Amino acid sequence: MPDVIETTVYRLDELSDAAKDKARAWYREGGFDYDWYDTVYEDFQRIAEIIGIRFRTSTVRLMGGGSRQEPRIWFRGFWSQGGGACWEGFYSYRKNVSAEIRAYAPQDTTLHGIADALQAVQRRNFYQLRAEATHRGHYCHEYCMAISVERDSPTWQDMTADAEEIVIEALRDLARWLYRQLEREYDYLTSDEAVDVAITANEHLHRSRTPFWLILTSAPPDGRALVSCLLSLRTERERWAGRGLSRCGRERAPLRLDPVPLSRGIPDEHDFRIRGGIRHRAASVRPRR
Repeated sequence: MPDVIETTVYRLDELSDAAKDKARAWYREGGFDYDWYDTVYEDFQRIAEIIGIRFRTSTVRLMGGGSRQEPRIWFRGFWSQGGGACWEGFYSYRKNVSAEIRAYAPQDTTLHGIADALQAVQRRNFYQLRAEATHRGHYCHEYCMAISVERDSPTWQDMTADAEEIVIEALRDLARWLYRQLEREYDYLTSDEAVDVAITANEHLHRSRTPFWLILTSAPPDGRALVSCLLSLRTERERWAGRGLSRCGRERAPLRLDPVPLSRGIPDEHDFRIRGGIRHRAASVRPRR
């Protein structure tokens, strides 16, 4: 028969500063079990559409038995070797790019520069340039994108001397822009202010002696409660063992990971990924062939 252990738990604002820091660290390691980068991806897809980019897609199976197409966009970061973002797709000329990008993002001078550079080189080549970007290698940054540029001329005219370099650099600048947006979003979500709001909103309760234990239960108005703590270290090990993240966080697949609780430390393996790609303030979403 299992033992029932009663313990006193506290809300975040009742903890000492040291205990608050440990609670925040716990949340940062295991609190990103969702695709937190979705809004950034959606914004990037709209910007790419304005510029004239069509993404390659991959089929993703849904739990109900159906499927959907997802753009081939990846990133890895933010404090590890090979960090960056990349994508696969096709680029071709689109009218009114400079005006539309300024209407969509009036204060983003980086995007303005990318659109203007592409528009200018297209004009010199009679708007006949097109490009294809594919991923190569094991990392996810702009230099992992193999970009081929050609001119679709009915009279077989060659592109101008600087055209290929300008198009390649502009498309890589777009990948760099994406990575900076992802980094800013991650920095915001892991800031003390955002983490405190998330912990409070989700009514995480905290046991003072062991900051690792955060129990998902509601507390009375006085802020304290005696709760039955049925979790054990073994239960927590079983909970996290074998959970991994495959491509873009959409498909779950066992990675045969060592069953170690997140807050107790993880072996420093180069490509170790758990739950939402978060490991020691690092997110990882990599392509899987």
